Amino acid sequence: MTDEQLREIRERCEKATPGEWGWRYSKGQVTEVVCSDSKTPIISWMGFDDAFRPIKIHKANADFIAHARQDVPAMLAEIDRLKIRIAELETKHRHIHPNPDMDQPTTVYIGKTPPGIVHFKDGKP
Repeated sequence: MTDEQLREIRERCEKATPGEWGWRYSKGQVTEVVCSDSKTPIISWMGFDDAFRPIKIHKANADFIAHARQDVPAMLAEIDRLKIRIAELETKHRHIHPNPDMDQPTTVYIGKTPPGIVHFKDGKP
Protein backbone atom coordinates (compact mmCIF):
# COMPACT_ATOMS: atom_id res chain seq x y z
CA MET A 1 0.00 0.00 0.00
CA THR A 2 1.37 3.40 -0.91
CA ASP A 3 1.77 6.33 1.48
CA GLU A 4 -0.82 8.18 -0.63
CA GLN A 5 -3.39 5.39 -0.17
CA LEU A 6 -2.76 5.37 3.59
CA ARG A 7 -3.12 9.17 3.69
CA GLU A 8 -6.48 8.96 1.90
CA ILE A 9 -7.71 6.29 4.33
CA ARG A 10 -6.61 8.43 7.29
CA GLU A 11 -8.49 11.42 5.87
CA ARG A 12 -11.69 9.38 5.52
CA CYS A 13 -11.32 8.19 9.13
CA GLU A 14 -10.82 11.74 10.40
CA LYS A 15 -13.93 12.97 8.56
CA ALA A 16 -16.21 10.15 9.76
CA THR A 17 -18.38 10.55 12.86
CA PRO A 18 -16.12 9.98 15.89
CA GLY A 19 -16.79 7.45 18.62
CA GLU A 20 -17.65 3.79 18.69
CA TRP A 21 -20.34 2.66 16.30
CA GLY A 22 -22.97 -0.01 16.71
CA TRP A 23 -26.19 -0.95 14.96
CA ARG A 24 -29.89 -1.26 15.74
CA TYR A 25 -31.95 -4.23 14.75
CA SER A 26 -35.71 -3.85 14.61
CA LYS A 27 -38.67 -5.59 13.00
CA GLY A 28 -36.45 -8.34 11.61
CA GLN A 29 -34.15 -5.99 9.75
CA VAL A 30 -31.03 -4.03 10.54
CA THR A 31 -32.17 -0.44 10.20
CA GLU A 32 -29.40 1.87 11.42
CA VAL A 33 -25.72 2.16 12.17
CA VAL A 34 -25.53 4.38 15.26
CA CYS A 35 -22.93 6.18 17.34
CA SER A 36 -22.83 4.10 20.53
CA ASP A 37 -22.38 7.15 22.79
CA SER A 38 -25.60 8.89 21.82
CA LYS A 39 -27.44 6.30 19.73
CA THR A 40 -27.56 8.99 17.05
CA PRO A 41 -28.09 7.40 13.63
CA ILE A 42 -25.08 7.59 11.32
CA ILE A 43 -26.70 5.62 8.50
CA SER A 44 -30.41 4.82 8.21
CA TRP A 45 -32.11 2.75 5.53
CA MET A 46 -35.10 0.59 4.82
CA GLY A 47 -34.35 -3.09 4.17
CA PHE A 48 -30.62 -3.08 4.87
CA ASP A 49 -30.05 -6.31 2.98
CA ASP A 50 -32.16 -8.13 0.47
CA ALA A 51 -34.84 -10.41 1.88
CA PHE A 52 -33.30 -13.53 0.35
CA ARG A 53 -30.28 -13.68 2.66
CA PRO A 54 -30.46 -15.28 6.10
CA ILE A 55 -30.75 -12.82 8.98
CA LYS A 56 -27.33 -13.87 10.30
CA ILE A 57 -25.82 -12.42 7.10
CA HIS A 58 -27.70 -9.13 7.67
CA LYS A 59 -26.29 -8.97 11.20
CA ALA A 60 -22.77 -9.88 10.04
CA ASN A 61 -22.82 -7.15 7.37
CA ALA A 62 -24.06 -4.53 9.85
CA ASP A 63 -21.45 -5.64 12.38
CA PHE A 64 -18.70 -5.26 9.77
CA ILE A 65 -19.82 -1.73 8.84
CA ALA A 66 -20.20 -0.64 12.46
CA HIS A 67 -16.82 -2.04 13.55
CA ALA A 68 -14.98 -0.42 10.64
CA ARG A 69 -15.00 2.86 12.61
CA GLN A 70 -12.80 1.29 15.30
CA ASP A 71 -11.00 -1.33 13.20
CA VAL A 72 -9.62 0.90 10.42
CA PRO A 73 -7.90 3.41 12.75
CA ALA A 74 -6.49 0.48 14.78
CA MET A 75 -5.07 -1.07 11.61
CA LEU A 76 -3.55 2.26 10.56
CA ALA A 77 -1.88 2.55 13.99
CA GLU A 78 -0.51 -0.98 13.59
CA ILE A 79 0.88 -0.11 10.14
CA ASP A 80 2.63 2.90 11.71
CA ARG A 81 4.05 0.73 14.50
CA LEU A 82 5.30 -1.90 12.06
CA LYS A 83 6.92 0.70 9.78
CA ILE A 84 8.85 2.05 12.76
CA ARG A 85 9.91 -1.48 13.76
CA ILE A 86 11.01 -2.30 10.21
CA ALA A 87 13.13 0.86 10.12
CA GLU A 88 14.71 -0.09 13.47
CA LEU A 89 15.54 -3.58 12.23
CA GLU A 90 16.92 -2.30 8.95
CA THR A 91 19.39 -0.11 10.83
CA LYS A 92 20.45 -3.08 12.99
CA HIS A 93 20.93 -5.49 10.10
CA ARG A 94 22.90 -3.79 7.39
CA HIS A 95 25.20 -4.79 4.57
CA ILE A 96 28.76 -3.61 3.99
CA HIS A 97 29.73 -2.97 0.39
CA PRO A 98 31.75 -5.71 -1.28
CA ASN A 99 35.06 -6.55 0.29
CA PRO A 100 37.77 -6.74 -2.40
CA ASP A 101 38.67 -10.24 -1.10
CA MET A 102 35.07 -11.51 -1.38
CA ASP A 103 32.63 -11.98 -4.27
CA GLN A 104 29.54 -10.73 -2.38
CA PRO A 105 28.70 -8.17 0.30
CA THR A 106 29.35 -9.16 3.88
CA THR A 107 26.31 -9.25 6.15
CA VAL A 108 26.86 -7.62 9.52
CA TYR A 109 24.65 -8.91 12.35
CA ILE A 110 24.05 -6.67 15.32
CA GLY A 111 23.06 -8.58 18.45
CA LYS A 112 22.84 -12.38 18.50
CA THR A 113 24.79 -13.97 15.64
CA PRO A 114 22.96 -16.78 13.81
CA PRO A 115 24.36 -20.33 14.24
CA GLY A 116 27.17 -21.20 11.85
CA ILE A 117 28.26 -17.59 11.43
CA VAL A 118 31.79 -16.75 12.54
CA HIS A 119 31.85 -13.79 14.92
CA PHE A 120 34.64 -11.26 14.23
CA LYS A 121 36.01 -8.78 16.72
CA ASP A 122 38.48 -6.15 15.63
CA GLY A 123 38.72 -7.84 12.22
CA LYS A 124 39.71 -11.25 13.66
CA PRO A 125 37.60 -14.40 14.27
